[in-house]
Amino acid sequence: PKSKPKAGLHIAPNPARESIQMQISGLEMNTILHVEMHDLSGLLLHSETMHSAGSTHLHTIRRNDLPSGMYIIKILFEDQVLIQTVALE
Repeated sequence: PKSKPKAGLHIAPNPARESIQMQISGLEMNTILHVEMHDLSGLLLHSETMHSAGSTHLHTIRRNDLPSGMYIIKILFEDQVLIQTVALE
């Protein structure tokens, strides 16, 4: 069996002001992605589910009225979890 490509998560800008741009790479076509944003205490603030259109998926999370601080972005798919922190100014 062929091995799956290693998935990656890139977030920009970081720190962010209005929105967070995410680039998720190393995906298989039509992968179901669960995107979550948590505060540092673990409280879930934002959750979405989507399908990737190809090996790389771009997604934006708008800040809305979240206060300045550190947040955790989690991308869950298949048997993998990608986690990165992001700062909102």
